[in-house]
Amino acid sequence: MKKIYFMYGLPRAGNTLLGSILNQNPKINATANSVLPEMMFVLNNIKSYDVAYNNFPDEKSLDNVLENLFDSYYQDWDGDFIVERGAWITPFNFALLERYFQSDIKIVVLVRDILDVIKSYLHLCDTDV
Repeated sequence: MKKIYFMYGLPRAGNTLLGSILNQNPKINATANSVLPEMMFVLNNIKSYDVAYNNFPDEKSLDNVLENLFDSYYQDWDGDFIVERGAWITPFNFALLERYFQSDIKIVVLVRDILDVIKSYLHLCDTDV
């Protein structure tokens, strides 16, 4: 079983750079921006909004899918460690992670001064460069 860690930070805070550095180690796979938060959100919302589910609500079976989502998604990835880059620190997503993720949750949060983030965007937009 792969060990999964989570990474999040503001845009321009170094997420892509750190992911690229980590991916140089063959035992580590750092993802691009992940689709798993959205997948977990949609699957969880089936319980509230899906007509077919409400006709035959089998919560335990759906919970089994959610609990095994990470293992299923990453089963064919090489390496022993996954660094999952997604918006997991939002309150709703973090609550889903706490409910369904089957291991200890470890999140690396990259921090950069907000003014430096804005300056970085302005530099990208500078037409004189």
